Amino acid sequence: MKDIMTIINEENEKGKYEIFSSFDAGITGKSYVIYTGYYENENKQLVLNAGSYETIDEDTIRVDRNLTHDENVMLTDIMNNILEHFAKITDENNEN
Repeated sequence: MKDIMTIINEENEKGKYEIFSSFDAGITGKSYVIYTGYYENENKQLVLNAGSYETIDEDTIRVDRNLTHDENVMLTDIMNNILEHFAKITDENNEN
């Protein structure tokens, strides 16, 4: 998957987003994506979005953010691990 993709959401809204991670989950039989449009929430934190997806073409995916509780837990855990990893790398780089 490319770093920047056109994403069509469940409301048929379309935009370009940066892909943080994508993976297939054997337990659900679905593909998932974590992405951002570089928006911040009210606490000035980067907003990450996630959902299951299907490929439309090499530049476009259709994302469904309507997930089960178990899918939300899985994706939240993965997003937290990614953010912890980035924070660790940033701290190590700042020390050098």
